[in-house]
Amino acid sequence: MELIKGIISVYNNSLKKKLTELKLKISTLDSDEGIRIDSGRGTKIFLNKRPDTYVVEIVREKNSNMKHSGEDIRFIQNIEDVIALVVKTLGKSFSVIVY
Repeated sequence: MELIKGIISVYNNSLKKKLTELKLKISTLDSDEGIRIDSGRGTKIFLNKRPDTYVVEIVREKNSNMKHSGEDIRFIQNIEDVIALVVKTLGKSFSVIVY
């Protein structure tokens, strides 16, 4: 039982670290840069910054063809809401690439 608690604690600390790193990358994002957040399971989030808002596009893979739909574009005002959307959409496992 203690081993399971230890594993859960390490996993939660790892997620907390990952979210802290993502928050830092978002906060230092320039207007000519972007961030791709990939679940590895077919869903990706593309994030760009405008002067006073973040543009977030959620792309879901369908039959190995990526579908970019205007319905999945959101404009978010603050970093905390972006982080919440990432966790809600992708769960706890994702990779982050700044481009």
